[in-house]
Order: sequence, then structure tokens, then C-alpha cells
Amino acid sequence: AILLASELCTHVTLFGFLRQWKGATRYHYYNQEEPDGLQSQRDNREEERIAAFLSERLATHRYGEPCMSPPTCGGEQPASGVELGCPGSACPFGSHCVCGVWHPVPLPGFCYAGAHPLGNGVPDVGCIR
Repeated sequence: AILLASELCTHVTLFGFLRQWKGATRYHYYNQEEPDGLQSQRDNREEERIAAFLSERLATHRYGEPCMSPPTCGGEQPASGVELGCPGSACPFGSHCVCGVWHPVPLPGFCYAGAHPLGNGVPDVGCIR
């Protein structure tokens, strides 16, 4: 799908290819399945290849999750090698990116506005108040 999108589109934004999801959101939005050992191994190999592919196309390809794009996060990198940072105004007002977290986190004095409707009690990370 990524290769086809690259051939058909001038800019490509990828969603759902992050590995920092565990405990923050469901593996699949449509069921309660969790990955087994073989799925995790496959995902790890896929992640490395996607990160390399995107690093070769910085001007046209990016991750869609706001905290999965450069700039760096204090020089720290998660195990995957993907640099985290909230570029410009990508984070909702009252939030920022934190190293090792793929979604915006509320600043002091702010909070998540509620639970995500599909997230089994997971906060709606795009809604900060």
C-alpha cells in the first residue's frame, strides 16, 4: 500500500504504523486481538523497513501521528529509532509531545477531555481541555 501510494501521490501520510501503541490504544480498531510473538516479530521488521523508507523521502512522506515526526525530542530516540517531536502547531492547544509517547500529552493545568469512543477507556488523545 505504501509503494502504491508513493507512485500515485505527491505526498504520503502514514497512520497506524507506530510501535509505541501498547497500553495506549488497541492493536486493531475493529477487534480486541493482541499480537502474539510472531506478529510482534513481523511488526518489528516492518517498522525498521518503513522507517528507512520514510527517511529516504523526508520531503514527501511522513507519519500522521503528531508525535512521530521530527524534530528530535531532546536527542532521545525510542528503541525503534524513530525520532519523536511535535512539529509546529500539530499538537492541540494545551498539549505537547513527550519522548516515547506517540500522541500529545496535556501540559500542566490541562487534561484529556474524555475517553476515545472506540478505545475501551483510552483517553481521546486529540481532545485536550
